Amino acid sequence: MTRARAALLLTTLACVWMSDLTSGSWAQGSNPRMGHPYVFLYLIDHVSFEEAMQAPAFSQLARGGGVALMTAHLAQGERGRAPSALFSGTLDLSPSSNLMGILTTYLLVCPAETSDGPAPPCPDAAGSFIASAPKAHSASLFVLDATALFPPDAPRSAVVATVQAVAEDAVQALSSESNARVIVASLLPSSEMDREGDEVTPLLMTGPGTGADPGAAIGSLSSDSARQKGLVSIFDVAPTILQFFQMSVPSEMEGNPIRVVAGGDVFALHRLHLEQRRIRIPIQMGMLAFLLAIVLLTVAASLAVRVRGLRPEASAVLRFLVLSVVALYLVTLAGGLLPRLTYAVVIPFVVVATLGLTALAVGARWPGTFGPFTFLAAASLGFVIVDATFFGGRTFRVPLIGGTMFDGARFYGLPNAFTALVLAAAVLLAVRLEPFAGFSLIFATGLMVGFPRLGADVGGSITMFAAAGLWWVLRTRARVRVRDIGIVVGVVALGLAVVLLVNRYWPGTPTHATRFVERSGDSLSSVFSTIRHRFAATFHLMSAQPEAYVPMAGLLLALWVLVARPEPFRSGLELAGPVWGTALLVIVLASLVAFVANDTGSTAAAPGLIYAGAGLAYPAFLASERKAAPT
Repeated sequence: MTRARAALLLTTLACVWMSDLTSGSWAQGSNPRMGHPYVFLYLIDHVSFEEAMQAPAFSQLARGGGVALMTAHLAQGERGRAPSALFSGTLDLSPSSNLMGILTTYLLVCPAETSDGPAPPCPDAAGSFIASAPKAHSASLFVLDATALFPPDAPRSAVVATVQAVAEDAVQALSSESNARVIVASLLPSSEMDREGDEVTPLLMTGPGTGADPGAAIGSLSSDSARQKGLVSIFDVAPTILQFFQMSVPSEMEGNPIRVVAGGDVFALHRLHLEQRRIRIPIQMGMLAFLLAIVLLTVAASLAVRVRGLRPEASAVLRFLVLSVVALYLVTLAGGLLPRLTYAVVIPFVVVATLGLTALAVGARWPGTFGPFTFLAAASLGFVIVDATFFGGRTFRVPLIGGTMFDGARFYGLPNAFTALVLAAAVLLAVRLEPFAGFSLIFATGLMVGFPRLGADVGGSITMFAAAGLWWVLRTRARVRVRDIGIVVGVVALGLAVVLLVNRYWPGTPTHATRFVERSGDSLSSVFSTIRHRFAATFHLMSAQPEAYVPMAGLLLALWVLVARPEPFRSGLELAGPVWGTALLVIVLASLVAFVANDTGSTAAAPGLIYAGAGLAYPAFLASERKAAPT
C-alpha cells in the first residue's frame, strides 16, 4: 500500500515537473501554474459509490466540489470502449473524427527517464489514444490510472484509499490557484456491482479554486445531459475539461460540461437506483403474468361467446379486468413519483392504484359506450402533459417497468416504452371529435412529445404525426388509395420539420434532436446515415432478443383481426361503430411505425398491443352480453 501510494505521488510530481519545463516558466523563476489551467484526471475501475464515499479522502474531496453517479450506458461487450467514450465524448466515432485527439493535444505525460535514471511509471487509461509527448502548453491535462499500480486481485479498499489520498494531496497543493481542477472517475463496475445490478459508478470533481474544507457539505454534480442533480454521463467528462480550458465543445460530442450544483441528495439517488434494479424483474414478471392471465381468460371467454354468449355479471367482470390492464399501464408510469421503490411500497401502490383507477373509470359514467376508455385516455394524456409542463417530467425518469435515467439511454423526456400510452390516449380522445378536430389533437400531441422542454422524443413525435395522418385519411376517405399515403408522409414531414427546428433554435440546453440537427446541417448523407444507424440498432436489438418478436407478431395478428373481423370480434366492432374500429387500426399501424422510428423499436411498439387487445375484447364482451340476454 505504502509503495503504491509513493509511486503514484512521485508520478504526479514528475508530471508537474515536466509541465514546468515545457512551459518554460520554471526557468524564469515565476509561479509555473499562474494563468495556466490544470486538470488532474484520476481513473479507477470497479469502485462502487458506497466504497468511494466510505473513504474519508473521497468525502473530503467531494466537499471541495461535488459528487455524482456516472452512467456509461455500455453493455457487457462494450465496456472496453469506456476510455474512448470518456476522451471523445461519444461512442459514435467516424474514421475521420478528430474528437479523440482534442484532449490528447493538451495531455502532458511524464518523462520516460531522467538524468538520475528511470522515472516512476506514468500510467494512463486511454491506451493508444493518449499521445506520448506534450503538444501544447496553454493548458495541461494529467491522466493517472491508479489501477495500473495494483494487481487484479488487490483489495478495492486499498485502491480507493490510495487514489483518494493522492487526489486530496493534489487538491491541497492547488487549492490556492483559481485555475486547477481535479476529477476522479470510476469507469467500470465491479463484479460485485454487476451481481447487485448496480450500473452507475462514482465521479468526483473539485470546483476551480475550491479547497477541501472539512466542515463543508458534500456537494452534488450535474450536467445538461442528465438534468438531474447527482447524475452525469461518461460523455460529460471531455466537454467539462474543454470548457475549463475555455474551448468550445464540438457538436459531435454527446455530453455537456459538468458543474457543481446546490442541493441534491446523491445518497438517496443511489439508493433509489439500487431499489429499482432489485425489484424491476419481479415487478415486470408479475405484470406480465397478470397480462397473460387476462389474455387466457379473454380467449376462454371468447370461445364461450361463440357458443352461448355471456351473462351480464361475467361480462362486467371481464370488461373491468380489460380496463384494469389499460389502467395498469398508466400506473407504471405514475410509479416514478414514489420516493422509495421497495416491495412494501410498490406492490400496494400498483394494486390499489390500478383497481382504484379502473373503478373510477367505470363509476364516472362518462357518456358513450366506451366512456371508461375515454376517461382513462383523458387521465393518461392529462397526466403526461401536466408532468411534462409543470414538473419537468419527473415520472419519466424512473418508471416502474424500466428504462430509467440511470440506464443512460434517456435521462429526460418521454421514455420509448410509454409512446403507446400517449398515442392511444390521443387517438381514443379523437374518437369523440370531428375528423379535423381529432387530427389537430393528435398532431398537437405529437408536437408536445417532440418539443425539447416537454417530451423531447423525436421518435415518439414521428409516431404521433403518422397517427395524425392516418386518422385524417381513414376518417375522411371511403376507400384509401395509394396517393393517400402521400398525405400521411406529408404530415410526418411537416411535423418532424417543426420539431427539429424547435429543437435546434429553441433557447435553452441542447437535446438529442439538437445534436442531430447540428451534426447533419445541410448534409442529406448525414441524415440518411443517422436513419440507417437507427434501423441497424433496432434490428440488432431484435436479433439479440428474439422474444421481442412476440409482441410484434401480436400487433400483426391484431391488424388481421381488424381487417378480417372474425367472430366474436365482428359483433363487437359492429356494435362499437366504424370510428372505434378506425381508432384501433390507427393505434396498430402507428405502433408499427414506432417500431422503425425509435432505436428501441420493440419497446416503443409492443405496448400498443395492450390498447389494441383491450379495444377488441371490450366490445366483444359487451356484444356477447346482449346476445345472451333473453329476447
